[in-house]
Amino acid sequence: MLAAGVCYTSRIAFCKERRGVRAITEDEVRERLRAAIATVGSQREWARQAGVSESLVSEVLKGTRGFGPQILKALGLERAIVYGREGRSGPEA
Repeated sequence: MLAAGVCYTSRIAFCKERRGVRAITEDEVRERLRAAIATVGSQREWARQAGVSESLVSEVLKGTRGFGPQILKALGLERAIVYGREGRSGPEA
């Protein structure tokens, strides 16, 4: 039986997975968000540049809110549904 799950994908040149698309976890998305915030200096500035509220960014980092399309787009990510066999993980699942 196949199981569906939501993941996030990034079209990054250094990915070696098929077609340059790699599934990443929510924790990895949060780490990318933290790194992006560190690059610009503050949550407030990152939120301003991304066109979202600072409170949304804070809630996403805490895990109390999901990643909306604007945050994902600002990180160069998109939401994807991945199907795989139950009980297996990884690209061949």
